[in-house]
Amino acid sequence: MKRNIIFTAIVALFVYISFSIWIISDVKKGLKIAFLSDGEYKADYAKYVTREVYLKTHPQFFYSYSSKNPQEFKHSLIFPLHIFARGVVWTRYTYTGSSPGHKEALYGAGNVPIRLHVQLHNGTWKIVEKDEKP
Repeated sequence: MKRNIIFTAIVALFVYISFSIWIISDVKKGLKIAFLSDGEYKADYAKYVTREVYLKTHPQFFYSYSSKNPQEFKHSLIFPLHIFARGVVWTRYTYTGSSPGHKEALYGAGNVPIRLHVQLHNGTWKIVEKDEKP
């Protein structure tokens, strides 16, 4: 009896961690699309990020010197909590960009905390909401 409980707990933990890894992978793709794409929302982006989140995230909509070629985008460790069909993800990001003709960073944000709400849609974890603290 005790062995069955331990085995069940280990399997449940393995499944939970597997889902977490899957969420992290898809969230990374969604963040790259939101920060590093050309600023025009395309239909294939809908697999990873909603149009509303994209428009709230892409640097082109926030910086006057925005370029289509950002210099750098990094995120910290991604921490997900989920209930297998939806979840919340926390991370921090740093973004710096340059305008055409300039190599040094002219604008950006550093170590910004962000909370993302994700939902499982057709086998992909999609960012459906974003909360960001300046």
